[in-house]
Order: sequence, then C-alpha cells, then structure tokens
Amino acid sequence: MPSQPEPWNASISALGPITQKTPLSVDALAPLLPGYQLEPVAAPEDAPDNPSVVARRKGDDTIAMEFIGHRESGTIITVRVFEHGRIPNAFVIGSKFSETLLKRDRCFRGEGKLNTHVTCAMEDEPWLLYWFTSPAIAADVNIDQPGDEVLADGTIAFISWIPWRDPGETDT
Repeated sequence: MPSQPEPWNASISALGPITQKTPLSVDALAPLLPGYQLEPVAAPEDAPDNPSVVARRKGDDTIAMEFIGHRESGTIITVRVFEHGRIPNAFVIGSKFSETLLKRDRCFRGEGKLNTHVTCAMEDEPWLLYWFTSPAIAADVNIDQPGDEVLADGTIAFISWIPWRDPGETDT
C-alpha cells in the first residue's frame, strides 16, 4: 500500500502550493510533487483551450491528480484530486453521500464525459467540488438534479479544486 500523500489544505485561493498563478507545466509542478511522474496531456476536443498535466505516483499507472490549465493564461484553473488523503480539510474520497454534510440541492449532473457523475459543493466552500458516482448515478443520466434515491449509494470519485481569488486578495 502506498504511503499517504503530502497533505495540501484547500482554500479559496490555494490548494497546498498551487494557486491560480501557478503555471501549467511539468517543470513548474515537478518540484511540488516529488515521487510522482508528470505527463502533459493535449486539450480534449470538447475543451480545446484546456490542456492538462496528470500526476501518477512513480510505479503506479493510476492518475493521482490532474492539473487543468487554460491555453491563454498558461496557468492552472482546476485541479482534480483522485488520491485519498491529499486534501485533509475535505470529505474523504470514497465516502458515501450520506457520510458527508452535502445537501442534494447543491448537486448537479456533470456534462460531457462527466455526465455519469454528480457534482456537489458546500455553500460555504464553493471552490471544492465533490464528484460522486454509482451505478444509479451512471444509469440516470437524463436528470440534471438527481433525487435522494439516486445519490444514496453515490461515493466520492474525485474532488475538484477551483481557485476563486488570488492569494492575499480580499473581499472589498
């Protein structure tokens, strides 16, 4: 069993050392992820302005994290976290919907290739999105806001962090 990853707390402006000013490049990310293999990924057809870099623990083919950027800014706009234990101040990957404090009215169906997932957010932490999946969620792809019976067995597949403001920036 691999060791726990270095914990990165999530906030409105940072996920550990990552901010919205962090360049999307293997060179910029490599010092932040010792023990990981980083690989650039071309932007998908349905999001041509969003290339990414995936991180895998060395010796493991499973994606641990995906850093998604924007072609124009060259910086990170989203981080998808698939590895258990990376974000200690968030719900645990693998948790059932019923084990969280998330509310159904803050959950919506994913789009495109993520339409087999439901994403949920806490009202007071909208920069963290929890992506749930289950056989019921995957089968119920025509409903934008799934009911309790569909979410009941859903488990967190991954967490997305989206930076909402620059570090040091405050509400005015």
